[in-house]
Amino acid sequence: MQELRDKFDQLVKKEGDQLAIEHHQEETVTRIANLINKGTVWEKVWSHPLVLDACQHIFKGEFKVSS
Repeated sequence: MQELRDKFDQLVKKEGDQLAIEHHQEETVTRIANLINKGTVWEKVWSHPLVLDACQHIFKGEFKVSS
């Protein structure tokens, strides 16, 4: 988990004012866009079996992970 937190903090610092500008902005929320393209550290999140099972249930069948 610490590795995810550290990478998140690095991305926030690196992207600065350009952080997720293509998405809706809220004062109390820090968003990072396209995590799928921001390092392999995030693979352990979306490839976790429970996450994949939940997605399959929600989408009622096959789905594709993409940015």
